[in-house]
Amino acid sequence: MASLPLAMPGLVVAFSYFVFFSKYSLYGFFDPFLNPGHVLVLAYIIRKMLFTVRLVFTSVIQTPEELEEATRSLGARRARVIRRIVLPLVWYCVVAVLLPGPIYILSEVSVSVTIGALKGGPIANPSTHAVPITYAIAEIFTLPSVTGGTQPQARAAALAALLMVTEVAVIAIASRLARRGQALITL
Repeated sequence: MASLPLAMPGLVVAFSYFVFFSKYSLYGFFDPFLNPGHVLVLAYIIRKMLFTVRLVFTSVIQTPEELEEATRSLGARRARVIRRIVLPLVWYCVVAVLLPGPIYILSEVSVSVTIGALKGGPIANPSTHAVPITYAIAEIFTLPSVTGGTQPQARAAALAALLMVTEVAVIAIASRLARRGQALITL
């Protein structure tokens, strides 16, 4: 069930959310024209949840079963085994898996461009227009060139570089935490 969002392209998912919530908006809370941010958050969670679920599952199944069996043989209940044995062993791995989630969301293009473009004024005025970074990069890149001043393409390239540096930093931190968690599991 968690793999289902990968079966469809991002544009299909984005248009599906748009059409569904245009008709059934739950008293305006999920109306894509009034509150596109709410629909974006929901789309991001559903779209990127698969990666998190798979990686957390992988880190949980790597815990040694011998420790769990030994604890249960000494009379501990299942909830205590999970709380005292499994969670401390996989804690670093779970945190390492959850760190890249915002990076996946920042780099999501199809949902951001489709739903993120629904509210606000022109991108040239950032005080009236709040959009995801991938949509902002695309819009800034297509602005006309100016004489004397920073070119829009340079601003778009700077935003893209900032996104890449953030991704590299988060991946480095996550891999360090994952290695620390693996070291705890192998002890």
